[in-house]
Formats: sequence, structure tokens, C-alpha cells
Amino acid sequence: MEMLVAISLIVIGLAVGLFGYKLFKVLMPIAGLLIGSSIGFTGFQGIFGTGVTSTTIAILVAIIFGLVLAVLSYAFFDIALAILMGVAMSALFTLLGLALGLSANGFVLGLLSLSGFIIGLIIARSSVFLTEGFVTLVTAYVGTGLALAGIFLLGSGVSLQEMYDNGVIVTASQHASQSFWWVFVWIASFIIMRQIQLRMIALELFPEELAYHPSTK
Repeated sequence: MEMLVAISLIVIGLAVGLFGYKLFKVLMPIAGLLIGSSIGFTGFQGIFGTGVTSTTIAILVAIIFGLVLAVLSYAFFDIALAILMGVAMSALFTLLGLALGLSANGFVLGLLSLSGFIIGLIIARSSVFLTEGFVTLVTAYVGTGLALAGIFLLGSGVSLQEMYDNGVIVTASQHASQSFWWVFVWIASFIIMRQIQLRMIALELFPEELAYHPSTK
């Protein structure tokens, strides 16, 4: 079982780390479908109750709402990406507030979260390169963590239960931090994976046919 999980983590980690931005375009509509279905179902039941008829209708509403959100996520990928950037910055500002000891002041914490969301939207809309860079950063980091978690599971004393209790990325980072070598491997792998993703994005925007080639004359 551990062997299968370890191999799966390594394969998924390499896929996420090397093709994160391309996969993101595919996963965004899927996430929209799941989130939309959940909102549609719980929202309808919250308004009309949980009877047999309302539950059946709620399922239909969930499917329709999910499909609509999936289509919108695909058709307006840049907008969905901007919202994600806003959510990420909101989470970052919230964590900053908690680190500063503002957990008891919900109003200030809420303002920080809202400010982070707005700043994230502004950053995303001001430069598509910054947003794409953010996606490559996250996916390269997560992909490296997943791949190393699989390697650690194969022969470095990490157990499935430990990953289940603490999370895959947290467990991998805790184990890697115990050795300079593994920290170096994580950083190097992260940099290489991100550079590969940026290279792919650059080739999409500027095909090699348009690149400058010095004259051989």
C-alpha cells in the first residue's frame, strides 16, 4: 500500500511541478463544478428545506449551478485566476494578522482579509505575468513537496499515518528540514520546475518561430 501511495505521490508531484499552469487551466473548471454544485445544493436546501422533493430539486439545481460555474471558469479563466489571487492574498493577510496576535479582534482581522483580497485583485489585473508567476510558484512548490513526500515514504522513515495526521506537504517539509541535503534538493527542484513552467508559458506567448536568430552570413 505504501509503495503504491509513494509512487502516486511522485508521479502527481512531477506532473504538478512541471505542468502546473497547464493543469491549472484544466482543474479550474473542475473546481468550479464542484464548488458550484456544493453552493447550489446547500443553498437550495437551506431555503426550501430537506424534504424528498426539495432534495431532488436541490440536486438538479446543484448540477446546473455547477455546470454554469464550470463554464464561466473556463470561459473567463483570467477572471477566475484573479479571484484566486485575491483569495490567496486574503489568506496571507489573515495569517499575518494571526501572527501579530489579532485573533481576538475579529473586525480588524476581517479588514485585513478584505484588504488582502482587494490587493490580490489589483495585482492580478495589473499584470497577467505576476498572476501566472504566482501559479507557477505555488504549483512548483507543491509539486516538489508531493514528489519528495513520495520519496520519503519509500525509504526515509515517514509513515502514511504521519502524512494523514499532519498533511503531505507539512510532513515532507518537516522531514526535509532535518537535513541540509534535502533542503537543497527541495530548493533546486523547485527552481528547476518553475523555470520549466515559465519556459512553457514564454513559448506559448512568443513562439520560437518569432524569436530572433542571428544571421549566419
